[in-house]
Amino acid sequence: NANAAPPPFGSAVLEIAQEGRAKELYRIHKDDFEPPLQKIALPAWFNSRSNCEALAQLLSQYGLGHLQQAVLFARMSARDFMSISFKEDALKLTNRDSGMAHRLLCIVYTLFENEIAMQQAASSRFGASENSEATSSSSQTQSGKRKAVQRPDLAKKWGYPPNSRVLDMKTGKEGTVMYVEKARLLVDFPPVKRYLKKNALNCLRTIP
Repeated sequence: NANAAPPPFGSAVLEIAQEGRAKELYRIHKDDFEPPLQKIALPAWFNSRSNCEALAQLLSQYGLGHLQQAVLFARMSARDFMSISFKEDALKLTNRDSGMAHRLLCIVYTLFENEIAMQQAASSRFGASENSEATSSSSQTQSGKRKAVQRPDLAKKWGYPPNSRVLDMKTGKEGTVMYVEKARLLVDFPPVKRYLKKNALNCLRTIP
C-alpha cells in the first residue's frame, strides 16, 4: 500500500539508500572515526552484493533490529548500506545512540574491507596495473619514496582552494587547506586532519 506510513526510520533509510544509488561509494577508513572502527566477523552468506532481505536479517543479528522494517521498506541493499560514510547518518538511524551508530559503521567498514580483500584475491594482477596508472612513471621509479600524489587541483575542484581558510563545523576550529592526497583533503589546523570528500562537504565551510 503506497499510502501506508513508512515504518520507523523508513524515510531516513530511503533517503540514504537513494543518495547512495546516485553516487559512487566512498570507502571509509577505521581512523576516520572516534573511537576507530573495528572489523567484525560477518556471516559467510552476507557480502556487499547481498539484497535487502539479507541486510535486514544481518542487522537484527547485530542488535540493529529496529532498522529491519525500514531496510525492507526502502529496499536497501548491502551496496546502498555501504554509502553510509558519515557518523551523522549512522546516528540518524540509531536514535543518536553512539554505541549502536559505531556498530553500524563497523559493519559498513567490514563490508568494504571484505570486498577489497576479495578483489585483491581475485586479481592481484589487476591491482598492480591499476597502481601503475594511478601513480606517474617518475614516482614509480623512485619506489623507495612514498607514492602518494599531492593534488592541489583536486582540492580546488572540491571547492577548497589550497591555502584558503576553512571552519570545521563539528569542532569549531579554523584551518588552512593544503591539497588532496589518496582521496582525502588535508587541512592544517594544526595538526593536519584528513577528510573524505563527503565529510569535507558536510563539515567544512570556507571562510571568506
